[in-house]
Amino acid sequence: MNKKLLAVAVVGALASPAAFAQNVTIYGGIDVGYQNASNYADGSTNHNFITSGGDYTSRIGFKGSDDVAPGMTAVFVMEAGIAADTGLQDGTGFWQRQVYGGLDSKQWGALTIGRQYTHMFNQAGLGGWSTLTLAGWLNPEGFSGGTATQLVRASNYVKYSSPSFSGFTFGLGWSPSARKTSEPTTGPSNDGKYWDGQVSWRSGPFGVAFAHNAEKAATATTNDELKRNQLTGKWDNGVFGVFGGYAKDTASGDSGNGDIKRYWIQPLFRFGGNNEIFGIWGKNKFNDGAGDVKATWWGVAARHYMTKRTWVYAGYGNTKNDDGVNGSPTTFAASVADGRDPRGVQVGIATTF
Repeated sequence: MNKKLLAVAVVGALASPAAFAQNVTIYGGIDVGYQNASNYADGSTNHNFITSGGDYTSRIGFKGSDDVAPGMTAVFVMEAGIAADTGLQDGTGFWQRQVYGGLDSKQWGALTIGRQYTHMFNQAGLGGWSTLTLAGWLNPEGFSGGTATQLVRASNYVKYSSPSFSGFTFGLGWSPSARKTSEPTTGPSNDGKYWDGQVSWRSGPFGVAFAHNAEKAATATTNDELKRNQLTGKWDNGVFGVFGGYAKDTASGDSGNGDIKRYWIQPLFRFGGNNEIFGIWGKNKFNDGAGDVKATWWGVAARHYMTKRTWVYAGYGNTKNDDGVNGSPTTFAASVADGRDPRGVQVGIATTF
């Protein structure tokens, strides 16, 4: 009899979490691969690497929602990066990828607070404006070097995202200390302050978007401001696609002035129901007042989906740098010396859940 009561108690204990879990999702995935990187330090350098995140950043996350009123839900996300090649956490802080909570309304939009993707980054990649999220090897280099305005995620970030109004959406975000664990209690009060906004329009296969951001960097003796203006567009009919963008980063203030202009274009072709081929060509032009230097990069990558959640990939990337520039293909496994022209080949497998 006692055994039967114990069994009923165990079943009851398991049943309640199962019912609650209808609004909670565990998600993530693992990406591991091989990369050969060459010509990044001198003409004879050539090294082999086992990599994590060559096409999909290895991670584990929890997300959920709770209905609090008709048409409105409370939402949360907790997401940690994983270095699948070593078993270490990917970055500083366990939940360094995303951790936020807030409210989401179908009528009024979403208001979320915490560490999360910026509108600038959403507009460039996660919103579907480029192959940024489709082939990590071909990420537009606008998020892998240059001025500090290139925030992928902001801490202490208050973010509003509107619903769609006949294809138009907009968003605003603000943080008192976007790169810090908390708002500073000493030093200049404007150090680390960040804000951004975006507006976009989509209709069928077409889309265009504009985003702007600004960040303060202050010390007791300096006061600087970093800004970015970015325009992106796309055409994608499900088989063929073309994505492109232009961005200008500007640094001004006591530490000096300068700008970076970025251009990129990315074709995409899908075939056979489970195959994708991507390409990219792009250029960064740097001007620090002493003259112009540039980095030009191109690459190609392919995916083959074995199932909806598992795929294999391969890619080649190449960057040509002027003296004083050290650009590289995205997810390049080695540090690049100024003026070198790095190139790499990688293959891997990713599976998600």
